[in-house]
Amino acid sequence: DAIVGDEALCVVDFCCGSGNFGLALAALLPKCSFLLLDRNAHAIDLARQRAADAGLSNVSVVVGNVEDYEGKFDVALAMHACGNASDYAQAQAI
Repeated sequence: DAIVGDEALCVVDFCCGSGNFGLALAALLPKCSFLLLDRNAHAIDLARQRAADAGLSNVSVVVGNVEDYEGKFDVALAMHACGNASDYAQAQAI
């Protein structure tokens, strides 16, 4: 919590895959909410199950494309974005 203090930031993990990075951060930062987004439905199903198995109530998952995302957020992650997806993620973040 030293990273975010008392703020409840909303973090979006674009192109999250099965959630390796976003789920680890969600466990470390329980005051923050995490939205994991990926266009691969199977990967999102895995992320959803992994979040449930870990008891992470601060995680939601969505099947979708980065360029179509219209929600608000404080922090954008795109560790697994490649090709045009990295450009779309940067555009979302600015």
